[in-house]
Amino acid sequence: MQIIILGMHRSGTSLAAMTLSQMGLFFGEQADLLPPDEDNPAGFWERQDVLRLNRKVLRRCRCRWDMVSGFDPARVGRRTMAMFRQRANEIVGKLNRHGQWGVKEPRMCVALPLWTPLLYRPACVFVIRHPADVARSLERRNGIPVEAGLALWELYNIRALDCSRAMPRMTLLFDDLVGKQAETSERIGTWLRALGGSVRETASPQTSVVQPSLIHHRSGSSDRAIALSPAQSDLWEAFRSGASPESSPQQVSDGAMDRLHAYEQTVLRSMPFPERVRLTLRVIQERF
Repeated sequence: MQIIILGMHRSGTSLAAMTLSQMGLFFGEQADLLPPDEDNPAGFWERQDVLRLNRKVLRRCRCRWDMVSGFDPARVGRRTMAMFRQRANEIVGKLNRHGQWGVKEPRMCVALPLWTPLLYRPACVFVIRHPADVARSLERRNGIPVEAGLALWELYNIRALDCSRAMPRMTLLFDDLVGKQAETSERIGTWLRALGGSVRETASPQTSVVQPSLIHHRSGSSDRAIALSPAQSDLWEAFRSGASPESSPQQVSDGAMDRLHAYEQTVLRSMPFPERVRLTLRVIQERF
Protein backbone atom coordinates (compact mmCIF):
# COMPACT_ATOMS: atom_id res chain seq x y z
CA MET A 1 0.00 0.00 0.00
CA GLN A 2 1.43 3.36 -1.07
CA ILE A 3 -0.40 6.35 0.39
CA ILE A 4 0.39 9.89 -0.73
CA ILE A 5 -0.93 12.65 1.52
CA LEU A 6 -1.93 15.67 -0.53
CA GLY A 7 -2.76 19.07 0.86
CA MET A 8 -1.75 22.70 0.78
CA HIS A 9 0.83 23.92 3.30
CA ARG A 10 -0.76 24.78 6.69
CA SER A 11 -3.71 22.46 6.06
CA GLY A 12 -3.15 19.73 8.63
CA THR A 13 -1.19 17.21 6.55
CA SER A 14 1.20 16.58 9.47
CA LEU A 15 -1.70 15.58 11.71
CA ALA A 16 -3.06 13.30 8.97
CA ALA A 17 0.35 11.67 8.58
CA MET A 18 0.66 11.15 12.33
CA THR A 19 -2.76 9.50 12.38
CA LEU A 20 -1.83 7.16 9.52
CA SER A 21 1.47 6.36 11.18
CA GLN A 22 -0.34 5.32 14.35
CA MET A 23 -2.46 3.02 12.20
CA GLY A 24 0.61 1.21 10.89
CA LEU A 25 1.83 3.07 7.81
CA PHE A 26 5.59 3.56 7.62
CA PHE A 27 6.74 7.12 6.94
CA GLY A 28 10.39 6.69 7.85
CA GLU A 29 12.82 6.15 10.66
CA GLN A 30 13.35 9.13 12.94
CA ALA A 31 16.57 10.03 11.12
CA ASP A 32 14.71 10.08 7.79
CA LEU A 33 12.15 12.66 8.89
CA LEU A 34 12.34 16.40 9.36
CA PRO A 35 13.03 17.08 13.02
CA PRO A 36 10.32 18.82 15.06
CA ASP A 37 10.59 22.56 15.58
CA GLU A 38 8.60 25.29 17.30
CA ASP A 39 6.21 25.33 14.35
CA ASN A 40 5.47 21.61 14.66
CA PRO A 41 6.76 20.22 17.99
CA ALA A 42 5.05 16.88 17.34
CA GLY A 43 6.93 16.51 14.05
CA PHE A 44 6.22 17.05 10.37
CA TRP A 45 6.21 13.36 9.37
CA GLU A 46 8.01 14.52 6.24
CA ARG A 47 10.90 12.61 4.67
CA GLN A 48 13.95 14.76 4.18
CA ASP A 49 14.99 12.95 1.00
CA VAL A 50 11.56 13.48 -0.61
CA LEU A 51 11.57 17.15 0.42
CA ARG A 52 15.09 17.72 -0.94
CA LEU A 53 14.26 16.06 -4.23
CA ASN A 54 11.01 17.93 -4.82
CA ARG A 55 12.68 21.19 -3.80
CA LYS A 56 15.58 20.56 -6.19
CA VAL A 57 13.28 19.85 -9.15
CA LEU A 58 11.29 23.03 -8.48
CA ARG A 59 14.45 25.08 -8.08
CA ARG A 60 15.82 23.84 -11.40
CA CYS A 61 12.56 25.04 -12.99
CA ARG A 62 12.98 28.48 -11.37
CA CYS A 63 10.25 27.68 -8.88
CA ARG A 64 9.85 27.11 -5.17
CA TRP A 65 6.94 26.08 -2.96
CA ASP A 66 5.27 29.50 -3.08
CA MET A 67 6.25 30.24 -6.70
CA VAL A 68 4.68 27.41 -8.70
CA SER A 69 2.40 29.16 -11.19
CA GLY A 70 4.76 28.27 -14.03
CA PHE A 71 5.65 24.76 -12.92
CA ASP A 72 4.65 22.07 -15.42
CA PRO A 73 5.81 18.49 -14.69
CA ALA A 74 5.47 17.64 -18.38
CA ARG A 75 8.08 20.25 -19.26
CA VAL A 76 10.80 19.31 -16.78
CA GLY A 77 14.10 19.09 -18.68
CA ARG A 78 15.87 15.85 -19.53
CA ARG A 79 18.77 16.37 -17.15
CA THR A 80 16.48 17.07 -14.25
CA MET A 81 14.25 14.11 -15.10
CA ALA A 82 17.23 11.75 -15.26
CA MET A 83 18.40 12.97 -11.87
CA PHE A 84 14.88 12.75 -10.46
CA ARG A 85 14.20 9.21 -11.65
CA GLN A 86 17.43 7.88 -10.20
CA ARG A 87 16.92 9.41 -6.78
CA ALA A 88 13.16 8.84 -6.63
CA ASN A 89 13.59 5.16 -7.52
CA GLU A 90 16.04 4.81 -4.64
CA ILE A 91 13.56 6.41 -2.23
CA VAL A 92 10.60 4.32 -3.42
CA GLY A 93 12.73 1.17 -3.26
CA LYS A 94 13.56 1.85 0.39
CA LEU A 95 9.92 2.49 1.23
CA ASN A 96 8.67 -0.60 -0.60
CA ARG A 97 10.66 -2.79 1.80
CA HIS A 98 8.16 -1.79 4.48
CA GLY A 99 5.06 -3.02 2.65
CA GLN A 100 2.56 -0.30 3.46
CA TRP A 101 3.95 3.19 3.62
CA GLY A 102 3.02 6.84 3.33
CA VAL A 103 4.62 10.04 2.10
CA LYS A 104 3.61 13.52 3.19
CA GLU A 105 5.16 16.52 1.46
CA PRO A 106 2.93 19.43 0.37
CA ARG A 107 4.90 19.96 -2.87
CA MET A 108 3.46 16.61 -3.97
CA CYS A 109 0.36 18.60 -4.92
CA VAL A 110 2.28 19.85 -7.95
CA ALA A 111 5.07 17.25 -8.22
CA LEU A 112 3.06 14.00 -7.95
CA PRO A 113 2.96 13.45 -11.76
CA LEU A 114 6.73 12.96 -11.62
CA TRP A 115 6.39 10.25 -8.96
CA THR A 116 3.33 8.41 -10.28
CA PRO A 117 5.16 6.30 -12.93
CA LEU A 118 7.37 4.89 -10.15
CA LEU A 119 4.47 3.82 -7.92
CA TYR A 120 2.35 0.67 -7.96
CA ARG A 121 -1.34 1.37 -7.41
CA PRO A 122 -0.93 4.42 -5.15
CA ALA A 123 -3.80 6.00 -3.23
CA CYS A 124 -4.23 9.52 -1.88
CA VAL A 125 -5.42 11.06 1.34
CA PHE A 126 -6.50 14.61 0.53
CA VAL A 127 -6.44 17.08 3.43
CA ILE A 128 -8.36 20.32 2.99
CA ARG A 129 -8.65 23.39 5.22
CA HIS A 130 -10.70 26.56 4.81
CA PRO A 131 -8.82 28.87 2.40
CA ALA A 132 -9.08 31.92 4.67
CA ASP A 133 -7.50 29.98 7.54
CA VAL A 134 -4.65 28.84 5.32
CA ALA A 135 -4.10 32.34 3.93
CA ARG A 136 -3.96 33.91 7.40
CA SER A 137 -1.56 31.22 8.59
CA LEU A 138 0.73 31.83 5.59
CA GLU A 139 0.58 35.56 6.19
CA ARG A 140 1.55 35.11 9.82
CA ARG A 141 4.31 32.55 9.23
CA ASN A 142 5.74 33.61 5.86
CA GLY A 143 4.55 37.18 5.30
CA ILE A 144 2.62 36.14 2.19
CA PRO A 145 -0.20 38.58 1.34
CA VAL A 146 -3.65 37.12 1.97
CA GLU A 147 -4.75 37.33 -1.67
CA ALA A 148 -1.60 35.48 -2.77
CA GLY A 149 -2.20 32.87 -0.05
CA LEU A 150 -5.74 32.30 -1.29
CA ALA A 151 -4.44 31.92 -4.84
CA LEU A 152 -1.83 29.40 -3.68
CA TRP A 153 -4.56 27.44 -1.86
CA GLU A 154 -6.56 27.34 -5.09
CA LEU A 155 -3.62 26.27 -7.25
CA TYR A 156 -2.34 23.57 -4.89
CA ASN A 157 -5.74 21.97 -4.45
CA ILE A 158 -6.76 22.05 -8.09
CA ARG A 159 -3.41 20.67 -9.24
CA ALA A 160 -3.61 17.97 -6.57
CA LEU A 161 -7.12 17.01 -7.65
CA ASP A 162 -6.05 16.84 -11.26
CA CYS A 163 -2.99 14.65 -10.72
CA SER A 164 -4.79 12.20 -8.42
CA ARG A 165 -8.04 11.67 -10.34
CA ALA A 166 -7.13 8.14 -11.41
CA MET A 167 -6.22 7.03 -7.87
CA PRO A 168 -8.32 5.83 -4.94
CA ARG A 169 -8.76 8.93 -2.85
CA MET A 170 -10.36 10.02 0.39
CA THR A 171 -10.85 13.59 1.62
CA LEU A 172 -10.32 14.77 5.19
CA LEU A 173 -11.45 18.15 6.46
CA PHE A 174 -9.00 19.84 8.81
CA ASP A 175 -11.77 20.68 11.27
CA ASP A 176 -12.72 16.99 11.45
CA LEU A 177 -9.10 15.93 12.01
CA VAL A 178 -8.97 18.31 14.96
CA GLY A 179 -12.51 18.17 16.34
CA LYS A 180 -13.76 14.68 15.42
CA GLN A 181 -10.68 12.58 15.89
CA ALA A 182 -12.29 9.27 16.83
CA GLU A 183 -14.80 9.35 13.97
CA THR A 184 -12.16 10.49 11.48
CA SER A 185 -9.72 7.76 12.55
CA GLU A 186 -12.45 5.18 12.16
CA ARG A 187 -13.27 6.43 8.68
CA ILE A 188 -9.61 6.34 7.66
CA GLY A 189 -9.28 2.79 8.99
CA THR A 190 -12.33 1.62 7.06
CA TRP A 191 -10.93 3.15 3.87
CA LEU A 192 -7.48 1.59 4.36
CA ARG A 193 -8.99 -1.85 4.94
CA ALA A 194 -11.06 -1.49 1.77
CA LEU A 195 -7.79 -0.95 -0.09
CA GLY A 196 -6.42 -4.17 1.34
CA GLY A 197 -4.25 -2.66 4.04
CA SER A 198 -3.82 -3.87 7.59
CA VAL A 199 -4.71 -1.32 10.24
CA ARG A 200 -3.24 -1.23 13.70
CA GLU A 201 -5.79 -0.55 16.39
CA THR A 202 -4.71 2.47 18.36
CA ALA A 203 -6.06 5.31 20.43
CA SER A 204 -7.09 8.50 18.70
CA PRO A 205 -4.34 11.11 18.35
CA GLN A 206 -4.21 13.69 21.12
CA THR A 207 -5.54 17.14 20.41
CA SER A 208 -2.48 18.67 22.09
CA VAL A 209 -0.28 17.86 19.10
CA VAL A 210 -2.18 20.47 17.07
CA GLN A 211 -0.39 23.71 17.71
CA PRO A 212 -2.21 26.99 18.42
CA SER A 213 -0.31 28.61 15.55
CA LEU A 214 -2.04 26.18 13.20
CA ILE A 215 -5.58 26.40 14.54
CA HIS A 216 -5.72 30.07 15.51
CA HIS A 217 -8.04 30.82 12.60
CA ARG A 218 -10.42 27.90 12.90
CA SER A 219 -14.16 27.84 12.33
CA GLY A 220 -15.94 30.82 13.80
CA SER A 221 -13.02 33.19 13.35
CA SER A 222 -13.83 36.59 11.91
CA ASP A 223 -11.06 36.00 9.39
CA ARG A 224 -13.40 33.73 7.48
CA ALA A 225 -15.03 36.93 6.36
CA ILE A 226 -12.09 37.29 3.93
CA ALA A 227 -13.56 37.55 0.46
CA LEU A 228 -13.03 34.43 -1.63
CA SER A 229 -13.25 34.44 -5.40
CA PRO A 230 -16.14 32.51 -6.97
CA ALA A 231 -13.70 29.75 -7.97
CA GLN A 232 -12.35 29.45 -4.43
CA SER A 233 -15.83 29.45 -2.92
CA ASP A 234 -16.97 26.74 -5.33
CA LEU A 235 -13.93 24.59 -4.62
CA TRP A 236 -14.25 24.91 -0.85
CA GLU A 237 -17.99 24.20 -0.97
CA ALA A 238 -17.40 21.06 -3.05
CA PHE A 239 -15.03 19.74 -0.40
CA ARG A 240 -17.07 20.89 2.59
CA SER A 241 -20.30 19.39 1.33
CA GLY A 242 -18.71 16.12 0.31
CA ALA A 243 -19.53 16.64 -3.35
CA SER A 244 -17.51 14.75 -5.91
CA PRO A 245 -14.21 16.57 -6.51
CA GLU A 246 -14.80 16.04 -10.21
CA SER A 247 -17.55 18.65 -9.93
CA SER A 248 -15.01 21.24 -8.76
CA PRO A 249 -13.19 23.67 -11.07
CA GLN A 250 -10.79 21.93 -13.44
CA GLN A 251 -8.35 24.81 -13.87
CA VAL A 252 -6.87 27.51 -11.71
CA SER A 253 -8.86 30.69 -12.30
CA ASP A 254 -7.37 33.56 -14.27
CA GLY A 255 -7.72 35.83 -11.26
CA ALA A 256 -5.68 33.48 -9.07
CA MET A 257 -2.98 33.15 -11.70
CA ASP A 258 -2.77 36.92 -12.06
CA ARG A 259 -2.33 37.30 -8.29
CA LEU A 260 0.35 34.61 -8.22
CA HIS A 261 2.25 36.19 -11.10
CA ALA A 262 2.20 39.55 -9.37
CA TYR A 263 3.35 38.01 -6.08
CA GLU A 264 6.14 36.07 -7.78
CA GLN A 265 7.42 39.15 -9.56
CA THR A 266 7.52 40.98 -6.24
CA VAL A 267 9.50 38.13 -4.68
CA LEU A 268 11.94 37.99 -7.59
CA ARG A 269 12.56 41.72 -7.44
CA SER A 270 13.30 41.45 -3.73
CA MET A 271 15.90 38.71 -4.22
CA PRO A 272 19.59 39.61 -4.14
CA PHE A 273 20.91 39.97 -7.68
CA PRO A 274 23.26 36.94 -7.50
CA GLU A 275 20.35 34.70 -6.49
CA ARG A 276 18.25 35.91 -9.42
CA VAL A 277 21.16 35.19 -11.77
CA ARG A 278 21.55 31.67 -10.38
CA LEU A 279 17.86 30.96 -10.91
CA THR A 280 18.05 32.14 -14.51
CA LEU A 281 21.22 30.16 -15.23
CA ARG A 282 19.63 26.97 -13.92
CA VAL A 283 16.79 27.31 -16.40
CA ILE A 284 19.17 28.08 -19.29
CA GLN A 285 21.41 25.10 -18.44
CA GLU A 286 18.39 22.83 -18.26
CA ARG A 287 17.12 23.87 -21.68
CA PHE A 288 20.37 23.56 -23.60
